[in-house]
Amino acid sequence: MINLRSLCLTSFLLALTGSAWAQDADVSVFWPGCLNTSWNVSAAERVTACTKILKLGKLTPDQQSQALVNRAWSYSLIQRMADARADYDLAITLTPKSHLAYNERALFNLRISRLDDAIADYDMALSFHPGAAYSLYGRGVAFLRKGDEVRGREDLAAARRADSSVDEVFRKIGVTP
Repeated sequence: MINLRSLCLTSFLLALTGSAWAQDADVSVFWPGCLNTSWNVSAAERVTACTKILKLGKLTPDQQSQALVNRAWSYSLIQRMADARADYDLAITLTPKSHLAYNERALFNLRISRLDDAIADYDMALSFHPGAAYSLYGRGVAFLRKGDEVRGREDLAAARRADSSVDEVFRKIGVTP
């Protein structure tokens, strides 16, 4: 089954395969726990793994951003929202043109009902990756929650055309229109 978080994280992990830092013993110990693509690590354990890998200082800005996004998601799961917000903001500062970082912060904003912020972040994500199904879907949900039925339905329809499984992916993470 497709899962939005595991899809993004798996893609990132595959991109790192073979890179010199991934062979570093210190990094390789903590990176799997930070990515947690198998979902066998608790949110608190993921925070610890991501914190350790970030402290090593051996990551590129893109890798740092990904570790921050992963830790932010975990912070949100354990209700440490200020820490989550700070990590999402730092991820965007490190990679200001990252579709992923904006998309993930937008999802966070959507889940905490900061709808204008979610829409703004989805707009930024879409400016870097036009037509991205997950960004369109999330923005559509935000528009619907704000009462803008027309734009909400347009975005949801566009998202479904781009990826027919997008409804299921969002349902699994607890986000529905």
